[in-house]
Amino acid sequence: MFKNLFKGLTIDSVKIVCPQCHYVNDTYEEYKYESMHCIKCNASLNSLVPIEVTDQNSLLFIQNNDRPTVLYFYASSCQSCTEMHHIYEDLAEDLGTKFCFLKINRDKYHQLAEHYNISTLPSLILFHGSDKITRINGPISQSKLRYLLHDLY
Repeated sequence: MFKNLFKGLTIDSVKIVCPQCHYVNDTYEEYKYESMHCIKCNASLNSLVPIEVTDQNSLLFIQNNDRPTVLYFYASSCQSCTEMHHIYEDLAEDLGTKFCFLKINRDKYHQLAEHYNISTLPSLILFHGSDKITRINGPISQSKLRYLLHDLY
């Protein structure tokens, strides 16, 4: 009965990884920037704070998230990272429904840093799917980073 009604209709789905339980949620394209919750644990899929990742789970977020992903490498002892951390948190709060903001401590989790040849801190890598779009080495102002991110959505 409904077969002909939906014939030719295509609905694009997008994947969003839950920051709480790491379940890969499928949702519809038109809802990807709205407030959504994980099907498995009911946590919000719009993280308004950067998600702390490890060498083991970082690729799950990068490869399975249809939202553009920003990966921030830092170290606790890095003064520039401390300043950059506040900028990054503010952007995550403002743009957390449009991007997936990740952060990883290079001192604790060095495999991913080695994989991407991170030698300067702070460093940011922007991904869309598994594709690396750009990389920023060293501190960047909030206005410049916001401008760069604005070009992605």
